[in-house]
Amino acid sequence: MLFRSRSVDLKRMTDRDLVSLHDSPNDWYVRTARRLLQHRAAQRSLDQTAVELLHRLLRSDDDTRVLRAAWTLHATVGLRPKVIQNMLNHPSPYVQAWAVQLTLEDLEVEEQTYLRFLDLANGSSDPLVRLYLAAALQRLPSAQVFELATALSQHSEDKEDHNLPLMIWYGVEPHVVENAAAAMQLATTSQIPIDRKSTRLNSSHVVISYAVFCLQKK
Repeated sequence: MLFRSRSVDLKRMTDRDLVSLHDSPNDWYVRTARRLLQHRAAQRSLDQTAVELLHRLLRSDDDTRVLRAAWTLHATVGLRPKVIQNMLNHPSPYVQAWAVQLTLEDLEVEEQTYLRFLDLANGSSDPLVRLYLAAALQRLPSAQVFELATALSQHSEDKEDHNLPLMIWYGVEPHVVENAAAAMQLATTSQIPIDRKSTRLNSSHVVISYAVFCLQKK
């Protein structure tokens, strides 16, 4: 039996039809639909019913649907703080992690969102969420950096993780000079003795030494 291939022109589809493709098992359709919607959003306002359908997908328990909708909303009309909050409260660690990532794309974190970051840093049992929070340290102001880093550094179960200890260090290191006392406090209370592969030194000792040096200069 001979099968004929069928040509599908997604460019001819309406905004709503493109959103409906977000349920497709074929990720090519999803990604192409997102790209077309992003291009249209740069030229005109999207059909409001299409935007509402994307927000409806965000309420799904299925993390794939939620993430597909979130990525498209982020690329077109943006994600409102309330949407970010809902994603941070989603049961899936993948959705929570991406909520952190997408929030930091704009380099601005509202106070309520940051407090949720802190809650997750203290209480999340998933290392993926903690990894994304550690990556966020590089985009936060100093006061928030040390508070969040302190919460992350209390997870002794991460001491053998290949990425988390170093990500915490990379987030903190640029702020040590101006915040030597906070850096020393972090180093002395951390439950993660980081072995920095580049120096073969325990990073807690590195932070303490660096902090003492900075304090002596003041």
